[in-house]
Amino acid sequence: MTNYIGDWLLDIVSIATNRSADEFAREQIEAIAHAIVSLRGVINPLIVRKVGYNADGEEQYELVDGHLQYFAAKRAMEIDPKLEMIRAFVIENGQETLFQRQIELLRSPDTVPSARLVSDQGSFDYQRLRNELESLLNGKLGELARTIRSELTNFKGELISLVNLLTAQKQTTPKKGRETAEKPTIPNKSQQTKGKITAQEFIDLVNNLSEQELYDKLGSYRNSDKFLPDLLKHRSFTSIKDIIEKVPQFTRNTWDTIRLNWHG
Repeated sequence: MTNYIGDWLLDIVSIATNRSADEFAREQIEAIAHAIVSLRGVINPLIVRKVGYNADGEEQYELVDGHLQYFAAKRAMEIDPKLEMIRAFVIENGQETLFQRQIELLRSPDTVPSARLVSDQGSFDYQRLRNELESLLNGKLGELARTIRSELTNFKGELISLVNLLTAQKQTTPKKGRETAEKPTIPNKSQQTKGKITAQEFIDLVNNLSEQELYDKLGSYRNSDKFLPDLLKHRSFTSIKDIIEKVPQFTRNTWDTIRLNWHG
């Protein structure tokens, strides 16, 4: 093990302490245990020190800090046996002094909030703890939803390009067993430009459309969430080369995809 303090997932039963759960309020342990069950784990890892191995050769640890959440995590495991693992920082021998110094700095009056989770009567405010945990969870879910929407938009653009490519290949592939080739049909001018856009037409649209209109036109193409903000920031453009130079996420492949699969 190196001097790096590792954040590990440890089996709760491999961690021991000489402290007693009776030092903490039963209601406090119960409230935090249910919060751990709701979030499927603890927010802050325990601090432990490896002390040796048991008879089966499994590593054993001594709890250094985080006793309240340790007892709450054990109660959470009683509620849901699947929660048998817990996050923990494993410190090595010789790091205790550095660890204690960091704890003192982090828990000094300048860094500790003024009893955010304690009511006016001095008791632990379980409802506020629950509200803050739910707010944290909702924030994470919202971030995940935004990421999923962005990925779906990119996937839609790629899917459209793939379907168009497969359709074009199917139309140009001769059927087996046909003795004489069919005379190719020469598309008229309107057919040649259908589904395509010229460089000048595209530049005019980029320079003149409103922000919402531009998002509506280009939002389904790959990496649109990355190149659209820079398109808006750097317009007016004079050429496709000018766009590519000013907007790194807008590559030659991006332009080819838009030009051949324009759906505006």
